[in-house]
Amino acid sequence: MGKNGYKTIATFCFCSMMFASSALAQEAENLYAGGSGSKSDPYLIETPAQFDAVRENRNAYFKLMADLDFASYEKEGGWWPLAEWGSGDGAEQRFSGTFDGNGHKISNLLAKHGDDTGAHDMSIFGVVDGGTIKNLLIENVNVVGGGRLGILSGLTRNAVYEQIGVINSSCSNIGTGSNAGGIAGPCAGTTAITNCYTIDCDIKAESPHEEGAEWTGDAVGGLVSSGNATVMYCYSTSTIEGKTNIGGIIGANDGATVTSCLSLNKNIIGEAEVTHRIVGKRNGGDVSDNYALSSVLVNGQVVTEGVGANSDNGETVDELTEAFYEDDLGWDFDEVWKLDPTISPYPVFKWQTSGESGLEYTQNATYNVTITTEGVQIEGLNGNETICVYATNGTLVSKRVASNVTEMISLRDKGVYIINILSSEKAQAFKVVK
Repeated sequence: MGKNGYKTIATFCFCSMMFASSALAQEAENLYAGGSGSKSDPYLIETPAQFDAVRENRNAYFKLMADLDFASYEKEGGWWPLAEWGSGDGAEQRFSGTFDGNGHKISNLLAKHGDDTGAHDMSIFGVVDGGTIKNLLIENVNVVGGGRLGILSGLTRNAVYEQIGVINSSCSNIGTGSNAGGIAGPCAGTTAITNCYTIDCDIKAESPHEEGAEWTGDAVGGLVSSGNATVMYCYSTSTIEGKTNIGGIIGANDGATVTSCLSLNKNIIGEAEVTHRIVGKRNGGDVSDNYALSSVLVNGQVVTEGVGANSDNGETVDELTEAFYEDDLGWDFDEVWKLDPTISPYPVFKWQTSGESGLEYTQNATYNVTITTEGVQIEGLNGNETICVYATNGTLVSKRVASNVTEMISLRDKGVYIINILSSEKAQAFKVVK
C-alpha cells in the first residue's frame, strides 16, 4: 500500500474517533440540563430523571439547580443506588465524582428495590469511593435494606462530605446484616464528614420480627454507622436503635476521629455497655471535645455517669447558645452556621432559608399552643416535656420542664417566638406571634 493510502486510513481512524467522542459527549449532555461534566462546567441537574442519570457518569462533576421531589417519580423496581460495589476499591461502578447540592433539597425518595430487603449499600448514592458531596438537604427519604446502609451513602471510602443536612428521614436495616447510619454506612480510608446534621430521623438496624421484640442489629449511628472516618462539627437529634455499638454520632468507632460534635438525640437504644450519646463503642481512634444535651436519653434514661468531653458520652450541656456553639464546640458562625428559630431551634447552614424544615412544624400537633395577654399557654402535655422559648435571633427566652398537663409561660415583650417542646418520643416546634 502506498504512503498516501496509510495517510487516508489514519485520517479516517482519527476522524472516526473524534466523531465517536463527540457523539458520546453529546449523548451525556442530553442526559442533563447543561454542562460538560468538568470541574469548571459541571453537569446541571434540574429534574429527578436527570439526577437518576448521575449513574451514567459517576466520576464527573455535577451541580443541582433545583429542589428534587421524587414523590411522583416512577422507576421500575424502585430506587437503586446511583453507584455500586463493583470490582472492589476504586472500581468505576462507585461514585468518585463531585456533587454540589448548591443549597437545594432531595425529598420524598424511597430507596428500596422491589421486594429485595436484603440488598446492601441501599441509600441515595450507594457506594461512594473518592467522591465529594456538599451543600445538600435531604428530607423525607426512607432507606430499607440488609446491610451497610446510610441515607446518603452505603459503603463510603475516601469521601468528603460537607454541609449536608438530613431531615425527617429513616434508615432501616431489616435483613440479617449490620450497619445503619443517618448519613453514611461503614466508612474507610480518609473519609471526612464535617459540618453536617441529621434532624428527627429514625436510624435502626434489623427490625424486630415480632411485635415487642428487641432490636438485634449491630453498628448504628446518628451520622455514621461504623469505621474510621473523621467526623467534626456535626450534630444529630435522631432516634437510634439497635443491639450493639449504638451511638448518637457514630455506632462503632474503628479508629475514627470524632471531635466537636453534639448529641441532641431523642433516644439511643441498645445494650448498655456499648450504647452511648456520642460513640457506641470505641475500638481505637480519637474522641474529644464532644457534648450532649442533658435531656438526651440512653435507653430511656438521662445520662449522669461516664460523662466528659473526651468520653463516649460527651460532656453534658444544659443550655444551647451561640456562644456555646462557637466557644466550646468551635463551630464557624461566620461562614457555615447560623441560628434561625424560624427554621429550627438548632444551628442550620448559612444558605438555608425559612420554610426549609428543621424540626417537625407539624400540622398534626399533639400539643395545643395559644397566645394569651400574658404570654403563651401550652395544653396537652404529659408533665415531663422540656419547653424552650426562643426569640427570632436565637436567644433563649425561657426554659422549663413541664410539671402539669397545661403550662403558662409569661412573655413580656411583643414579637415572634419559637416554642420547642421536647419529650422522649418526639420534638415539635411552633411559631407564635404576641
